Amino acid sequence: MSTRFAGPRTGGLHAKQRLLLVFVGCLCSMPIAGRIALKAAMIQATLEWSSFEELLDMAQSRSNRRSNEHNGNNEAYWRKRGYDGRPDNWEERYAAIRAERQKAGRLEHETNHAASRSPDQKRAASRDTVKVMEAIREALAPQAKVIVAGSRAKKTDLATSDQDYYIDWETSVTLQHRDELQEELEKRFPGAVEITKHGTLRVAGESGQLCITFAHALFYDESFEERARLDKDAFKGNRPAQQAVRAVKMKLQDAGIKLKGHTLEYAVLKVQEEHPYAGFYDLAMKTLDALGLRRVF
Repeated sequence: MSTRFAGPRTGGLHAKQRLLLVFVGCLCSMPIAGRIALKAAMIQATLEWSSFEELLDMAQSRSNRRSNEHNGNNEAYWRKRGYDGRPDNWEERYAAIRAERQKAGRLEHETNHAASRSPDQKRAASRDTVKVMEAIREALAPQAKVIVAGSRAKKTDLATSDQDYYIDWETSVTLQHRDELQEELEKRFPGAVEITKHGTLRVAGESGQLCITFAHALFYDESFEERARLDKDAFKGNRPAQQAVRAVKMKLQDAGIKLKGHTLEYAVLKVQEEHPYAGFYDLAMKTLDALGLRRVF
């Protein structure tokens, strides 16, 4: 006797149970956008069996609307972007929008690659940090806090960016303190420790250039004391601005143009104030325009 595969038997099931099977089948075959729409609908609707068909209709309606809003041939696509309706030359405009999206995608990929550090680079940076912490605790005090700062803390860095350290100590650093720290650093790093014009320290580490800034120092002038404050809140959770800074840094680096990191960060934040809903690509392009450097793109 031949054996046949027996599919699911629904004849003896209650009508609501059969409807549930249909619902599960639709859910499994539904695209991701549709599933998201369904979840949104489930939040708003009461899950009673009597309203189950309405729930499915609502989910399908939301899914259709989302699809229309991503279809350049549909009125909903253009209304969502501020148009009264589909323009006569919609194909040309839609092609231009898609081209810009492709440029944005390529730039994001290039930026992520430029900001990515290899495992060896990360290990080297960790070794540098340990050496800096040892030198600071030996020269200043065990309770002095060593905080990773600058572009790495703000997530506006590239793989080649300097590593900044911010020394938070309850005592204002004196020239003698700084000289003692300089000696301790020179014991641990092969190169000379440079004192910058602002009085901070700079040394070549295994992972790249290391910069050490003090929270309070008697040799700072007032303007630099203000700048030296640890300020990363403006970029905290601000992904578009972070990526825009990285993208512009990368383009300027490729073009051989030098620009101070804090100058660029300020420029991006200023542009973002004027265009609060702009994505990273638009922020990067508008920042280059503001700096008069659009030619590098």
